[in-house]
Amino acid sequence: LLSQDTACQRVGALGIGNLCTQERHRVPLMDSGVLEPLCTLARSEDIELEIQRYAVLAIANQASTVDNHAAFVSEGMLPLLISLSNAPDAEVRQYAAYALVKVAQNADVRKQVTDEGGLEPVLYLARTDEPEIQVEVIPAICTLSFAEENKVDIAKNGGLPPVIAAIRDANVETARMACCALANLCEVVENTSLIMDHNPVPALMEVLVGHAPLVQCEAARAMGNLAANIEYGDEILRAGAQRYLMIMLRSEEERCQRMAAMALCNLASNLQNQPKMIAAGILEPVVGEATLALDAKSKSDFECVRYCLLILANLAVCQTNHPQLMAEALPVLAQFGAHRDVKCRQYSIFAIGNLCANSENLEGIVREGCLKTLIRYAFPSTDASAVDVQFQAIAAIRGLGTHQTIRLQLVREGALEPLILAVQSESVEVQ
Repeated sequence: LLSQDTACQRVGALGIGNLCTQERHRVPLMDSGVLEPLCTLARSEDIELEIQRYAVLAIANQASTVDNHAAFVSEGMLPLLISLSNAPDAEVRQYAAYALVKVAQNADVRKQVTDEGGLEPVLYLARTDEPEIQVEVIPAICTLSFAEENKVDIAKNGGLPPVIAAIRDANVETARMACCALANLCEVVENTSLIMDHNPVPALMEVLVGHAPLVQCEAARAMGNLAANIEYGDEILRAGAQRYLMIMLRSEEERCQRMAAMALCNLASNLQNQPKMIAAGILEPVVGEATLALDAKSKSDFECVRYCLLILANLAVCQTNHPQLMAEALPVLAQFGAHRDVKCRQYSIFAIGNLCANSENLEGIVREGCLKTLIRYAFPSTDASAVDVQFQAIAAIRGLGTHQTIRLQLVREGALEPLILAVQSESVEVQ
């Protein structure tokens, strides 16, 4: 490599490149200082193109080992690779981009790759028509998609086709990373219409129905993020997602349960979806999961339970749903007033508060023993995040106060004190 003889350089670069194809050689080669002469050949404009190709290919092979990535960053390799990814020769561009793809898979150097401009070479490979190369790009796109500043660029500049194609991949890890990347990209509202233009729902449905739990939970997360946009919830429901999300809600995998509950919660936030969801049996698994969490010995995932309670709160916005909610959900909601998770207690108040907006429900709510819980949450809290809960509790008391008999009971139970204090609240809604 260090020789001035062209033939020696060619053989040296080829030999090092071949050695680098075997993982066991890569770290020892890096420790021996091979990177510097390879870089010299890679950046030189005076050597044969074939030698430059061998050198860049050797660097790309070295990048395939995670243990070498820190050295790539510390020795300033990223700017060189980014520069080479714009080289006139197609092979040099591809090898340099491939090296960046390998380094970009490492979450520990994600920020450096992003800051140095490494996303574009990754997307350059993503835009190729070769499926094998596109699959290689998925781990890098997945890692880079966690950075907020990359999400729009990935969606707009060629990242979506390989990601959506890889959702159906038979390899569990490839499919998981593709679903994960898509879920991350869906977190940006600006991306959702472009993502839906690429028709991801059929692919997501396929893995939701019959793939490994690790893939299913990321697919559910992607669907849930898409369903946050009211326009797309109907399409997701029509595809039949609710049935499989409800099955996932009973999964033994905690993360599967949580992501399924999140997706159902976002779907239930659209009033137009609610009749279909009720008819399809949403209450039974949601109330069932909430009921399990009431057991003090339960190992229920509280994040999942919170989503279930928010589903009930969303459904309770529409009074058409109230008869079923009063019959099937209220007895469970009433017991969450003493639950050990504060967020679960608060979210149950949201649901009960919505039910209090219907005069036909008031006596039933009192019979379930909800008064004291509502009064307790009507008091001001030092927790700034509890203002919404206080508002909902006061709104519920206002609804209950329209009933002549319950009005007197409210006074006897001590509802006046929190209401008087609420007048001094900084929140106009609470006042």
